[in-house]
Amino acid sequence: MWGEYTPNTTRLYYQIFPRIAAYAECGWTKAADKDYLDFSQRVKNTERRWRKLGYFNQQPSFSKQDDTFTLWQLPSQINTIGNSYVIRTDNNKVIVMDGGVKEEENYLRGFLAALGNVVDCWFVTHPHPDHIGALTQILENPKGITIREICQSTFSDDLLDMEPDYKEQAITYYKAFKKSGVKNKEATPGMVLNFGNTSMKILGIKNEEIRENPYNNSSVVIRASDPVKSVLFLADTGKEAGDKLLNGLFKDELDCDYIQMSHHGQQGVSMDFYRTVKFHACLWPTPTWVYNNDTGNGFNTGHLKTMETRETIKELNITEQYFSFDGVTKIE
Repeated sequence: MWGEYTPNTTRLYYQIFPRIAAYAECGWTKAADKDYLDFSQRVKNTERRWRKLGYFNQQPSFSKQDDTFTLWQLPSQINTIGNSYVIRTDNNKVIVMDGGVKEEENYLRGFLAALGNVVDCWFVTHPHPDHIGALTQILENPKGITIREICQSTFSDDLLDMEPDYKEQAITYYKAFKKSGVKNKEATPGMVLNFGNTSMKILGIKNEEIRENPYNNSSVVIRASDPVKSVLFLADTGKEAGDKLLNGLFKDELDCDYIQMSHHGQQGVSMDFYRTVKFHACLWPTPTWVYNNDTGNGFNTGHLKTMETRETIKELNITEQYFSFDGVTKIE
């Protein structure tokens, strides 16, 4: 390896992989058997193994991984909290996670139009307005968007009553959904929805027994995975639901490549949750003022708990982080 400038292990891996595979191929393969196209296909599997070992998490893929999904983290359009992700699977199915506030409807419409205006599955984690605002308006007036099904954990009347300030908007969403005629897929623990090589597994649903922070603690938790990468979507899961996950049936399936920071990175799951689950990169569906705990009086002067989360991520040496306030993020 040429080591003129190698300041850290990330750069070390970048300079070694996948060159070492090509070096081995050249050294161990007879000249008559060398086939570049065949090598290009085989190196995909090699790269996947390296990725699982953490070598490829902070640098681009070197081989065309055509059997993996593309993930977009959509940016906030009005500098507010929200949660909006779009996935296109290897077989061109489109999946949406929540969709953000109502003011982001037009941006989301444009994004989906570029992907064909058909959503094969729309996951609704919970009916807070920053998660279902845009979707509610699309259901009320599709304007050419086709939604094949919505996967959700439907709140009971008792659960809806636990947060009176948000009950009306939640009911408006449920009415729009029912009137739309879109197929309902009621989420159950362990349910797996397959789209090509992409599996969407439900690890957590509503927790009506949890009285603290009730709507957030009833967020649907989903793990998206394929042969190349995995993403854990926590939505707004709170400490109580997070602790339940750590001690539940799927505790061994929480490890992932990318983790969506719970509740925009503040007052979500506990710091022990992040210390327990193994992951390599963070997805922050977070505006700048939440990330900086600045509610109007300057950096870290607000009541938010983002700094605690930021310190924990720093402690874990997670340097690959994607922020919705930086614009759209595309992960292939």
